Amino acid sequence: MASFSPQAFAKRHRSLLAPLVRLRERLETLALVHEPEGGGPLGRRLAGLTALARRLEDRCEWGGEAPVIAAVLGATGTGKSKLFNTLVGRPLSPSGFKRPTTLAPVLYLSQSRLDGALRPAFLPDYLKKTASDGVRFDAAAREVILVPDPRADVETLLLIDTPDFDSVLARNRAAARDVYDRCDAVVFVTDAIKYADQAAWDYLDLIKARGKRSILVVNRVKNPLSIEDFSG
Repeated sequence: MASFSPQAFAKRHRSLLAPLVRLRERLETLALVHEPEGGGPLGRRLAGLTALARRLEDRCEWGGEAPVIAAVLGATGTGKSKLFNTLVGRPLSPSGFKRPTTLAPVLYLSQSRLDGALRPAFLPDYLKKTASDGVRFDAAAREVILVPDPRADVETLLLIDTPDFDSVLARNRAAARDVYDRCDAVVFVTDAIKYADQAAWDYLDLIKARGKRSILVVNRVKNPLSIEDFSG
């Protein structure tokens, strides 16, 4: 098998699009008549392959100069949105004591990357909305909020704040997983209480299994034993 070459990909990525589109369309039309109602193992596998084809299709459309897509993921109340706002340098994503607070993915990106993020292949099935400053969610919509920044120094990164992956709302959990599936890297946020939850460890195992680049942030640590649990 030939090794991957960024230069070759930059030249030939468009030639991969048509086969990927055909593959994805065929996967979407497959009917598993012997699967139980609600889906079975083959159905889940098929859904995973279809999602993978969509991600590859989207990646090829971005081309050789695609930005790194990094997701800020975390459980309820771990300070995820506050960290996102700190990284961005301004209070874009709402944060506070009300739960849940983040009702949709909030995507911070360069103005030059806005057209790419508005493409149908990027996070499909979500309504794309733009905001210039503070974010307002529509609780009735399945949406992604795009906040473009004219500064050139953010052109290589798309940073996404996500709804809580353990939210009481199923659509929030689904949105967190959709962003996780599409991202290249993860900033995983937990705290000295939530770190013991099984949901957090399940996501950490998933990140490890997928081989995604990741950074672990543990908030509100008073007992150093909490850190030792992770370092082991």
